[in-house]
Amino acid sequence: MVERSPYREKAISLLNRNFHEGDHELALSWLDVEQDRNCLHSMAIDICNLLADRPSADFGLPILLSLYEKDPCSFHREFVVRDLLAAGALNEQIRAECTWDDEEEVRALVK
Repeated sequence: MVERSPYREKAISLLNRNFHEGDHELALSWLDVEQDRNCLHSMAIDICNLLADRPSADFGLPILLSLYEKDPCSFHREFVVRDLLAAGALNEQIRAECTWDDEEEVRALVK
């Protein structure tokens, strides 16, 4: 199972290179169960690439929300907040949290 593999942080990158309809559910499930912070960071990079490669995909919102909740990286948080804003999906709770964010760029996005 990918969640237990020592190579699990590369799974989404491989998925992106061989993407088929519905694979986003698999990526989201891996992200949702991952606990290792380094692995989450690596997965987040690949998820950002996956979403960038498919800008019109309708599956981005659940993945963005999961990234916001799980990934501690401020760079990814900026990416996520920017994309949530663009999709009109930045809820008031996230907006309020972002006004106190450590990163100036994230705070500026929600002003």
